Amino acid sequence: MRRAAVAAGAAATVAVAVAAVALAAGGQGPARDELREAFAGPDRLLANERAGRDPRAPRSRRWQVTSGSWFVRDGRGWTGIPDGASPGCCSRRATGSAVFRVVTRRSRPADVEVAFTLRALRLVATARTPEQAYDGVHVFLRYRSERELYVASVGRRDGAIVIRKKLPGGDANGGHYADVGPRAALPIAFGTDRRVVVRVRDVPAGVGFRVLVDGVSVLAATDAGTPDPVVSGPGGVGLRGDNAEFLVDDLVVRGL
Repeated sequence: MRRAAVAAGAAATVAVAVAAVALAAGGQGPARDELREAFAGPDRLLANERAGRDPRAPRSRRWQVTSGSWFVRDGRGWTGIPDGASPGCCSRRATGSAVFRVVTRRSRPADVEVAFTLRALRLVATARTPEQAYDGVHVFLRYRSERELYVASVGRRDGAIVIRKKLPGGDANGGHYADVGPRAALPIAFGTDRRVVVRVRDVPAGVGFRVLVDGVSVLAATDAGTPDPVVSGPGGVGLRGDNAEFLVDDLVVRGL
């Protein structure tokens, strides 16, 4: 029995060593579900920008809507019909979702994968939000504040797939944006379900990103930290919409 125990211990040691080598070499290691949002239950307002300020407004324990309104419709998350107005407590007369921002209340690991099924319905423009090339659907990563974050554009009016970072100092709500790596092109497929996966992780050269659509890698980029520093450490993840009406389903956030 002693011999068996020693053998088992040696095997465990080898397994740990192999895992360590794999991670050091850039291996992904076993992922675990950090958050899974299936949008179960009846159609309803999940949360809007008034949550926390108006006791009548519903509040999500997982998500903070900093702008616009987030609904559950037919088992999916929905922006509602985008407009440029300010929503009331229950978003019945207006949604404000022409500027849509939702992030997790709790920070997520620095190295993370965000996966969801996206159905883009349409792009709009309002008096408050005139048409822009960047209108569309985006994913927040390492969200430290509205002035410090990464954002992956996965469906833009101009067809660009791009990673950008925002750092403090500038005229974009107190920050400024810079592209990370090259851009790719993929037009929005309105009315069609697409499985979107966005990954961010620290790599020897800085911070690495990959965007996959329907299992195909469409963009890989690395933030080397020049001239602007990288956004490091854990942060929130979430979704952003600009003049976009869209649905999301089976939203999964996994630490890598």
